[in-house]
Amino acid sequence: MIQVLIEEGDIADQVSDVMVLKFAERPHGADKYISDREGFVPSVLEGQSQAIKSRNTSAATILFVGVGTLLEFGYENIRTFARNGLSLATRANPDATKITMTAHGPGYGLDEKQAFVSLLLGLQDAWSELAGRTKIDSVVIVEKNRKRVERYRNIVDALGFYTIGELLLGNVEHLDDERVVFADKSVSLPRKNGALFLAMPFAEKFEDEHSAIREACESLDVLCERIDTGPFLGDIVEKIKQKIEACDIFVALLNDNNPNVFLELGYAWGKNKKTILIVEDVSGLPFDVKTKNAIVYKSRFKLREDMKRILAETLSMKVVQ
Repeated sequence: MIQVLIEEGDIADQVSDVMVLKFAERPHGADKYISDREGFVPSVLEGQSQAIKSRNTSAATILFVGVGTLLEFGYENIRTFARNGLSLATRANPDATKITMTAHGPGYGLDEKQAFVSLLLGLQDAWSELAGRTKIDSVVIVEKNRKRVERYRNIVDALGFYTIGELLLGNVEHLDDERVVFADKSVSLPRKNGALFLAMPFAEKFEDEHSAIREACESLDVLCERIDTGPFLGDIVEKIKQKIEACDIFVALLNDNNPNVFLELGYAWGKNKKTILIVEDVSGLPFDVKTKNAIVYKSRFKLREDMKRILAETLSMKVVQ
C-alpha cells in the first residue's frame, strides 16, 4: 500500500527521493518556484518528463512531467498526471520510497474538491498499476495554505483516515468517476446537481467571498469553477465562453465593477443562463445592472447562507439545514 499524507509547508523543505511537478508549457506555481530556485528552465512536452538532481531543495531528484497546456489541465488530466507521475518517478529513481507533490486546480479556477479527489484517484490508479513493481510507499501532498490543508484533510477524513491527513491507498472497495469508497466510507465528486461558473476578480481581498460561494456549492454537491486569466496561454476568451455555455448557473461577483466580470455576465445573459448577482454595495453598480435582483451581503456568513438558499431555489432543490 501507499501512504498518502497531507502536509502544510513549503515543498522545497520536504525531504523526499523524488519531487513530482507538472509542467504546462511554461512554469506556473510550484514548478515555477522550484525551477527558479534551482536556476533551471525545464522544457517538457506533453507525455514526456525531465528529471534533474536537486541542489537547492530537500528532494534528491526533481521530476517535471509535461501535461500540455494549463488551459486544458482539467480533472481527468490531473488524474492522469498523478498516475503517470508515480510511474515516471519509479523510472527516474527505481529505489525511491518517498514522493512529494502539490495539489492542482484551485489556483487556476477548478473546483477544489473535485480536483483534489481526481489527484487521489490518479494515485490510486498508479498504485494498482505499480503494485509489486515499485518501492514507493509514501506520497506527501504539500500545501502552503493552512485553510486548504484543513479542507483536504476533511476530504481524506471522508475517505477513511488513519491519522490526521493520512490515507492508505489500496484499501479500496469500489472506484468510479462518481464515487470513491475507501475503508467503508465514501466521497462523491460534486457533479450530480449541476455546475456553476463564477465570474469574479482574482484578488486576495475577495477570498472570503470565494470561500463562501464554494462552501454553498459543496453543501449542495454543485461544481464550482472560475477562470483566472493570469496563468494561461492560448485562447482564454474561448475557454471562458465554453465554461459559460456548459454551466447550469452563472454567478457574478460585481464588487469593484470589474470589466471582465461584466463582459462575462453579458455573455451569460446572451446565452439565457440562469444568473445570480452578488454585490456588497449596489450604489456603485451601472444603472442597467442595478435594477436586477442581487444578493447584497455584509458578512461572509450571510453570503454563504443566502447563496445556498438562492442556489437551491434556482436549481429547484431542497435545502437541508
